Amino acid sequence: MRYPEGHKSDVRQGLVERASRLVRKDGVARASVARVMASAKMTVGGFYKHFDSQDALVGEALGEALKDARALLFDGIDDLSGAAFERALVDRYLSQHHFENVERGCPVASNVSELSRLPQRARAPLLAEVRSLVAFVAERVRGAEGPCTPGAEAEPTPAEVRAWVLLSTTVGAMAVARALGETRGPRVLAAMRHALTAEIGDAT
Repeated sequence: MRYPEGHKSDVRQGLVERASRLVRKDGVARASVARVMASAKMTVGGFYKHFDSQDALVGEALGEALKDARALLFDGIDDLSGAAFERALVDRYLSQHHFENVERGCPVASNVSELSRLPQRARAPLLAEVRSLVAFVAERVRGAEGPCTPGAEAEPTPAEVRAWVLLSTTVGAMAVARALGETRGPRVLAAMRHALTAEIGDAT
């Protein structure tokens, strides 16, 4: 059977997207080749036509997941800056919508305990997206002085430190809230959102 041009790349991208949802919903450890292929109604043997290892798939899936989450969480606030941007970031990330929509949410919050144990190949695409996200946030927080270059080896600027603090705090808060479950979790999330918003205040 002859497939149309681009069929193989479309199938590959479809597998990455399926895996990106699985790693967020169920964790990296449960996003096995068998589960990803079963979700696509394909055989495990067909996997190796598209990837040479599970680490390759997981790596691309995590990178894709953060790209997807970034669009969900940050689209429409990129023209804000200072305290207004920080408050919007906190409101978006620590929202009930993000809490409930694990499959579309941030893969760092849903896999924070697993990421450090992954081989470099499986982490590299996600780390590249994290550096890009930190640069995006650092350009807009209080104290930002201009464009930030992802992956720069120099000591972090105050704006980069501020970006890391905001992102680390919100990621941790979301991970803890989800661990507490659907009853207590949202209350803790709302309290964290209130506390962070109060800390940000109205400063520019």
